[in-house]
Amino acid sequence: MLKLIKYLKPFTVTVLAIVTLLFVQAVCDLSLPDYTSNIVNVGIQQAGIENAVPQAIRKSELDKIKFFMSPTGQSKVLDSYTLLDKNTMSAASYTEKFKDYPKLAEEPIYQLNVIDQAKKTELNSILGKPILIIAEMEKNGIGNVDLSKISFVQIEAIKKMADDKFAQMPESMITQAAVSYIRQEY
Repeated sequence: MLKLIKYLKPFTVTVLAIVTLLFVQAVCDLSLPDYTSNIVNVGIQQAGIENAVPQAIRKSELDKIKFFMSPTGQSKVLDSYTLLDKNTMSAASYTEKFKDYPKLAEEPIYQLNVIDQAKKTELNSILGKPILIIAEMEKNGIGNVDLSKISFVQIEAIKKMADDKFAQMPESMITQAAVSYIRQEY
């Protein structure tokens, strides 16, 4: 064994390069299924939308979603967004934002601030269930009801029913289900 090492000594760099490249190949082979899964799940099924945190959402829609959030959740969500309103924006700023958000001409829009992945994960858990509640209400034809006219007791009953329904669902499934609502909003 020692005689073999003596003969390999001049090729140390080459042997190290081969071992390093084999390691890189193994890592790439092991990560390929994850990339393929993301292409199918996020890219195809979810139309490129990764989570339940919209980049932009109409004020009227966020107001509906806020009815089913806790006060703490509401403040965290509002802290993460900037309200774009044509009545309060400068003309130059409005023109720039209008290119990205044509609905800005009709109503105010909340735009997501730059946030890190941890904050995005937190917002996913805050927004996921309320978005699904609103989506289900709209699916059943009661989405146009003025939520401000619904009593606090009724809203709490809806929240309780939803929490019971979502109890067995993992957080990732809730997020994935909420993506269809976000896609419709976009």
